[in-house]
Amino acid sequence: MMLSLITIIFSFMSPSKSSLTDSSLSKAEKELVLRGDKEFSICAVTKVRNMARFIPPWIEHNLILGIKHFAILDDCSSDDNQTMEVLRHYERIGAVSYYTKPFEASKMPCDSYLPDESKTTMRLVEDIKSRCSWILVADIDEYLVKMDGSHDDSLVDLVLSHRDKDTIRFVWVMMSNHGIEKRQKSQIMLETYTLGQILPKWEAGVKTMARSDAILTWRNSHFPDLINDQEDSWSLNTNYKYLQSREHGRIGLCIMPHNKWVLKHFRYLSYEEFEETRLSRNFTASGRVNFWRNNSREAWGKKTWTKKEGCIKEFGRNFTAKSIPRIWNSLNKQYQIGTPRFKEVLDSI
Repeated sequence: MMLSLITIIFSFMSPSKSSLTDSSLSKAEKELVLRGDKEFSICAVTKVRNMARFIPPWIEHNLILGIKHFAILDDCSSDDNQTMEVLRHYERIGAVSYYTKPFEASKMPCDSYLPDESKTTMRLVEDIKSRCSWILVADIDEYLVKMDGSHDDSLVDLVLSHRDKDTIRFVWVMMSNHGIEKRQKSQIMLETYTLGQILPKWEAGVKTMARSDAILTWRNSHFPDLINDQEDSWSLNTNYKYLQSREHGRIGLCIMPHNKWVLKHFRYLSYEEFEETRLSRNFTASGRVNFWRNNSREAWGKKTWTKKEGCIKEFGRNFTAKSIPRIWNSLNKQYQIGTPRFKEVLDSI
């Protein structure tokens, strides 16, 4: 057994890309190669505030993809400890490193603390990067998906095929709120909202997964500063093409990934949830006065798409059919081992 393990390790000292994603390799062998000398192969970093019921589906979805560990900071939640209960649960089973209070608020009450997303992201990544080979920074309302429906550890295969790069970037798909006023009970984001806008080239957003040994720091939540930073941080470096489309009376270019990986951004949701998550705060994550409160109904209404046109495409069918039941199955398993307070949160989904 030890000899075969050593053989596997040395066989990947200078591998070709095709050998790294060879279907004959087991999940354990791929994980061993990707992890290297780290504790975890792929980690995700995020912060949350009053998002208790959104956290479990997001974690379970990412575990299915192949993310192994999460560094999550509770950004001064005030929801009767519901967010704390959820994060404590996942901390107990070893999936989460739970940070109980913002670094900047450690010596002051939360009601006088001004959020600073840049400092928070930097500190979280700095704290976790020695344990992880690759790191993804993403929000709870952002779901990384592969649209062909092949999800089991498929993120591992993607990263293995890009081991010669320092980063892998994913384009945002801004998801429609479908004009839904009240949140849909017993559904998660991926079930309810399926139309997404592939953003035009001039306003595309990206999020980044980076090799931890290449990270100098991570000031911007969208991308890190790299030790050898020789690339445009907003560029898409993973096989994207531009599709010509007529949008708002003009012809533009929409971004479409060849490899079908996108980051679904559920920024608006139903208006009830939009009020709950966006309008209830005095400040945004970056410490600015909450601009969402200005013309909130108008801003929300602009993301109501009910049919495919222009850059708006269907982003639900394959994924929903293949993976939604698995997420619910995973949530049911956590329900069986959770505390009564944790079960209350899952019951509220």
